[in-house]
Amino acid sequence: MRRCAIACMLAVAAVLPLPAAATASREAVLVAGPVTVGDYELTLTTLHIGSGDDTTGRLEFVRRQEGWTQRQSWSVNRVRLRTSHDLRTGRLTGKLGRFGTVDLRFKATRRARRHRTSIPTCSGTDRRRQGTLTGRLTFTPDGSYFGTVRATRFKGRLTDQNRVGCTGLRPRPSGLDLTAQGTAAGEDAIAGWFQPKGKPVSTVIMIGGREVFRSLEGPGTLTVAPDLTSATAGGTGPFLTGSLSYAGRPAPDGGEGTEGTASGDLTARFDGIAPIPLDSFSTVGLIDFER
Repeated sequence: MRRCAIACMLAVAAVLPLPAAATASREAVLVAGPVTVGDYELTLTTLHIGSGDDTTGRLEFVRRQEGWTQRQSWSVNRVRLRTSHDLRTGRLTGKLGRFGTVDLRFKATRRARRHRTSIPTCSGTDRRRQGTLTGRLTFTPDGSYFGTVRATRFKGRLTDQNRVGCTGLRPRPSGLDLTAQGTAAGEDAIAGWFQPKGKPVSTVIMIGGREVFRSLEGPGTLTVAPDLTSATAGGTGPFLTGSLSYAGRPAPDGGEGTEGTASGDLTARFDGIAPIPLDSFSTVGLIDFER
């Protein structure tokens, strides 16, 4: 049975949309935005490692409503980021996957400062400069909801992460954790509810693959039987409706908590696409980390 609580995934996803790994080569991160696009804020984050052309990233639309956060993001893997050693200047060029192009120049407006990393699973300090990016970004994702996004100016931040090392997940938290893994709309999916002792329930839904990734984060409901053999869970906001019913049994490997099955009418509702039923979970588990 998995030992990673949904709280770990929430912490990592909320802070860093790109994986940060310990490396001996130079590691630079450029963040452009956010800029307002309708009800959303758009941010482009790219990561460059080493001296070659290995630059990856993610272009993310974020909307917040009634305590919930909806994220829709697209992977970026055909761009090139070049920066000066002192982080005064940089340039990002290339194609945003099959959805658009980018050519932005970074110019620092403040001197470089060191900060202790805010990534929950990492330690060390990074060196960063605030600045502006000018040029052009054109992006047309699948579907017509966002239309074609065109931007010529961003606030930005350029960071050197050479002194940051990442070792893995946080120590396990304290509280109830219900996690379901499976598929939804033909993509990998995870739904989870976490309730620290004496605190409200946090809910996270993650759906996506290598190209497009979507997630919901917000308050939820979680009612659990004392022996962990049954539970009901749901959302309390506009992006997640319905509920999930869990029926469990002791883990066959003698591990903590229970494992079982889930059913119900839980549905994720993202802007611009059809509602996604969350009813095809193959692995479901419930743990009480207080025990």
